[in-house]
Amino acid sequence: MKYGRHIGAFILFLFTIITALAQDEGKEDAVPYKELKKHIPAECKGLHRVKDVDDLLLQMYNNLDNNCLFTINVSILESIWGLPVLDFLNDKIRKDVLSRSNDLKKNHNIIFIKKRALSKLEYINIEKSIPYLQTPAPKRRYGGSIDEGMFPKYLPKPQIIHRNYIDNEIDIMRYPKGADDIPFYRPRYTVYKPYSIYYWTNSSSHKKNILIIATYNTALPVIYFFQDKKVLKTEQNPWNWRAID
Repeated sequence: MKYGRHIGAFILFLFTIITALAQDEGKEDAVPYKELKKHIPAECKGLHRVKDVDDLLLQMYNNLDNNCLFTINVSILESIWGLPVLDFLNDKIRKDVLSRSNDLKKNHNIIFIKKRALSKLEYINIEKSIPYLQTPAPKRRYGGSIDEGMFPKYLPKPQIIHRNYIDNEIDIMRYPKGADDIPFYRPRYTVYKPYSIYYWTNSSSHKKNILIIATYNTALPVIYFFQDKKVLKTEQNPWNWRAID
């Protein structure tokens, strides 16, 4: 009976969180941190409300040595970070998650988190909405070093892998190309090169988590947090090319 009461209380708690978040994607939730703390896995380090993308990357980096970001309940993580967290791993709610993702992508000036899997490798990626991409970096609510074309300011220098490419693969100066393309802000200078991977691991830990910033033909960085660094050795990954042979 005692166990049943605990489960019931937890379900009611999650329902309260989800209801509050559904009312407004950009609104501060009213759930106090001391209540959330009860449901944060002990292995998690320093999770708190996200100030900007640099702060978010630092929190990810600080949890490279554990499975916190893969085991924590998505509703709890969403309430802590103050950002939408979408669980694409749950097939039962996939349709609703996809609908919410499309709405966030088109109608909200925000970054949001997707939990996904590729070839059984779980990962998290930071998605930017279209209005967010169209906003100049200094005016972005969660903007930071990456938006200005710089490496994350709170992290050590990354390890880097550059892929060979030919000039006609690159779209750095030719975007938008067509009437249906959506123009977005890009910094005049960037340290990020096309078809490259910039990554961080924790060499002192037995965990294989890896934080990745990957670029494609436009050199705009995309952020991933993978549960296994062997993703660098396979073409079954979001950037569709093998980083390490």
